[in-house]
Amino acid sequence: MKRNAWVIGVVIVDQLMKAIVLGQGAPVVKNPGVALGWWPSDGWIWITAGLIVWLWFKKSQEPGWWLMAGGGLSNLIDRLFRGGVIDMIQLPFVPTTFNLADVAVVG
Repeated sequence: MKRNAWVIGVVIVDQLMKAIVLGQGAPVVKNPGVALGWWPSDGWIWITAGLIVWLWFKKSQEPGWWLMAGGGLSNLIDRLFRGGVIDMIQLPFVPTTFNLADVAVVG
């Protein structure tokens, strides 16, 4: 699979999940901070954008790099167009709410 497909696939699936959840009025958390809402977002948008560009041009064919780029891009889209990252997945053994893009970044 080409690296662009990994990036685009993560963005599409994550954004579709968020649109469905928001459309149904299900409870979500809007995270204005960075990791787990710990830091304010000022300046982090540009750091995230820079990281995505760096990953985009990296020559590695490893899918993990492109999953991270797709997750970062999807969360950047949330920050720019929704005012914060939309988190909607809550598991009983995880202390925070997260989204599919976060899984791609960490995975």
